[in-house]
Amino acid sequence: MGGQKLSVKKAIPLLIAALVMVAGVSIIVMKLGLCMWIVWLGMCVWCAVGKMKAEIREVSKCWGSGAFGVFMGYLLTQGVGGQIGTIAAFIILLIFIFGMVSGRWGAFPCNNYTAVFLTVTTAQGIVLDPKQMVLSFLFGYAIFGLLPTAFSALNKNKNKKNGAEA
Repeated sequence: MGGQKLSVKKAIPLLIAALVMVAGVSIIVMKLGLCMWIVWLGMCVWCAVGKMKAEIREVSKCWGSGAFGVFMGYLLTQGVGGQIGTIAAFIILLIFIFGMVSGRWGAFPCNNYTAVFLTVTTAQGIVLDPKQMVLSFLFGYAIFGLLPTAFSALNKNKNKKNGAEA
């Protein structure tokens, strides 16, 4: 992280808050029978690649591109549509790689978000249930996409209001 180090006194409350959030989200994900890896991978990728920009465009790009990566990985590994489906999946993969290499279509879906989710989805032995994956993406997008964006917008409005009053 390259920034200034926090004192232990300031870091402990942040650590406790993070642990409560991780435990809470994880318990909800387990109780709902969702894919834990989709929810946490989406959050991590948004933090690393998207630099935690709490903007609707950025979080939508993260989760939408991630969903596309999982969809491609699902097509490539599950034999959907038989041989024709596999060939179609490889053609989509080639178009994706072309987009990444050429820098085209960078907003969606030929980006690092898609690449990370595609890579994880093709991991050997990973369980891929379409309904569970879709619901996991919707949950992750709401928790680590829409909520941070809403809080950021509220803070901006609050700061504008406080600035106008001063």
